Amino acid sequence: MNPETERSQRHRALLRRFEPVIHYTNGEHFFPTDVDTYVQESSLWVLRLDEQPDCLSPEGKLTLEKLAEPRPEILGAVTYIKLIKPLDVAALASYRLKQIGRSLLHKKDQNTFRAGLGRLARVGYSSRFVDALFSLSLLARGRVPGNAGAAATLVLLFEFFWEIVVMAVLVAGGYMLWENLRELWA
Repeated sequence: MNPETERSQRHRALLRRFEPVIHYTNGEHFFPTDVDTYVQESSLWVLRLDEQPDCLSPEGKLTLEKLAEPRPEILGAVTYIKLIKPLDVAALASYRLKQIGRSLLHKKDQNTFRAGLGRLARVGYSSRFVDALFSLSLLARGRVPGNAGAAATLVLLFEFFWEIVVMAVLVAGGYMLWENLRELWA
């Protein structure tokens, strides 16, 4: 066997051993792509404060070299590349109608992800209020050291009744300040 061929086979075996294995989720839309092709099909834009975006290089004219060229820095300006042009209203409506038509024609399989209601949307206000009362009862039962229990209850209540909690914290802070000042003056 030729030494060059043997070396090539060893390199290939090494590459195969450590090549990355990529797994995609069902319905994945973003896949690895060639950078040169991506940049060439994109356009280069700059967005300055309080102005409309300005095209620096149109589609098909952008290269990696042009992308890497230094540009004068303008405070607040953002330079970016854009691969696609936004759809107008008619094209977007047509696209959505095609999607709806496809979804009606094809039965969805079991592996399709369907977003459901969140946990807080499934639980009514009354059960949340009862849960908050049970959390408050932890203070009376004394299962947790007083300050930690109070802090935990405030955190739970803050999620649901944040305006009331803020006022309670301000009142408690004012009371503590008044007590400390009174002790200092006494």
